[in-house]
Amino acid sequence: DAARDGFIPVALLDGPEPVLDIWAIASDKDGSVWVGTFGSGLFRLLPEGGVEQFKPKAGTTGLPDENVLALAFDAGGTLWIATSSGIVLRRDGKSQAFDHDLLLAKVVVHLLPDLQGGMSLGTLLTLFVVPSVYTLFARRQVPGADLTEVEPDPAPAG
Repeated sequence: DAARDGFIPVALLDGPEPVLDIWAIASDKDGSVWVGTFGSGLFRLLPEGGVEQFKPKAGTTGLPDENVLALAFDAGGTLWIATSSGIVLRRDGKSQAFDHDLLLAKVVVHLLPDLQGGMSLGTLLTLFVVPSVYTLFARRQVPGADLTEVEPDPAPAG
């Protein structure tokens, strides 16, 4: 039996259908496992055994589509979610799209946090490095919106 050998199969369902295309996995400091799928969105496996599913919803800042290609947590605990339509940053239950004029390809297929707190993005065209100053969520709320704005931290004095 698989559980006896230390392996535990987990069935992810998108409605009545099993999810077959898992593209990305990341774990957070609280013990949840985040699973990115191609076609079924994002799943969160909770430490106590529950499963949450996140799918695109019109008029929100959440997932832009159901194709999650890469996942990674930065040093500040923000989850970077790369989809086939762009990147979303999620922290404390709030989401914000990430974009930059120099990011030529919007399809990011690899995410790699660095030791200094930044994030490297592997696209279909190039490698794009986001310095640590841009990876942390500011705690300032955007007026009239249920999201947290992403902005660079102030430069250290020195």
